[in-house]
Amino acid sequence: MDGQFCLSSEQEMTFPEDVGINFCMGNLGILPYNTRDEFGRERFHLRSPEALFNVDGTDKSAWLYKVHRDVGGIQGGNDCCSPASITFHHVKGPGALYDFERMIYCK
Repeated sequence: MDGQFCLSSEQEMTFPEDVGINFCMGNLGILPYNTRDEFGRERFHLRSPEALFNVDGTDKSAWLYKVHRDVGGIQGGNDCCSPASITFHHVKGPGALYDFERMIYCK
């Protein structure tokens, strides 16, 4: 892509690929779509189900709060994740997803 829209080669080596894609898309006028469910629960996750369940959505010093501050905030507990979740980062083994299923459906 044209260098005026994207990060330089040096910058590409500094930032994660998702930051680079967001930078390019934002400069092209392509804004992210809100993928939360009708209750404001997220479907794409930066953390594991366990970490999100235990997050304090009111801790304004936390990096996760800062990332979500301008896009609807972050919720913890039973409202951390949509039952229609699509992705999680940092999931260690299938047990974490079984725990997520119990968290969502066995309240």
